[in-house]
Amino acid sequence: MDEFEETPPCLEPSNFTWFASYTKAMEMLPADKQAEFAIGVIRYGAYGSEPFFEYPLDFAFELIRPNIDNSRKWSQMGKKGMEKRWG
Repeated sequence: MDEFEETPPCLEPSNFTWFASYTKAMEMLPADKQAEFAIGVIRYGAYGSEPFFEYPLDFAFELIRPNIDNSRKWSQMGKKGMEKRWG
């Protein structure tokens, strides 16, 4: 994964939950690929930037993608609810 989609500089990061299972999965990857995986997951979770992973990172990412998407969705719903309640 040498490249990511460009993150627009004006895009506000979204919150997402980094579950302990992500760390466990990452630690099972080859040591020289762990940082690449972590950065890709963080950029996807925070900005929605699609990572371009090769095997085995793509396999691991596809397993956690639904959790990241749900986490971002719940964070946005909470933000909207808070704005509605507190203005």
